[in-house]
Amino acid sequence: MGVVKEKPKNHSKLYTDEDVDYILENLGYMSFKEIGKRLGRRPENIEVKLTNMGIDIKAVLGYLSANQLAQIIGVDGKVVTKWINTKGLPAKRKYIRVGTQKSSQKVKPSYLIDINMFWGWAEKNKNLLNLRKMDPREYMPRWASALRFEQLRESQLPPLRYNFSVGA
Repeated sequence: MGVVKEKPKNHSKLYTDEDVDYILENLGYMSFKEIGKRLGRRPENIEVKLTNMGIDIKAVLGYLSANQLAQIIGVDGKVVTKWINTKGLPAKRKYIRVGTQKSSQKVKPSYLIDINMFWGWAEKNKNLLNLRKMDPREYMPRWASALRFEQLRESQLPPLRYNFSVGA
């Protein structure tokens, strides 16, 4: 006969409004481990609660995934990953669990990019950017807005015509 695990005392315990307020107030200032310890819950349960509430944890903390950044600037996610690996785009590498059942979850690498760090890097690497596809309602620094305008203007110029006539 196997060992019977005793369920934690907060098993199936609902979050109070005070618990939720505490989580939201300390998100970004304290780790999930610290918040969980204060509330008597496991760190992964704090993440699950936030996800169930529809809160994008990365966005709240000021980070975007490579795919989120790619969507904003109008490129493929592989382009952003290539910039991280070969062009020095600053990013934090995190490993996240994917899947609903703990037994079948897979751990996959993910990049988190601070949007301010991205714009700093982008200003030095303007030659790599094509901001024509970027939604103008998204935040971008003045220099990026000017670059986008210039790229849009250039793309609308008629093609140069060369006169190849011989003799005259």
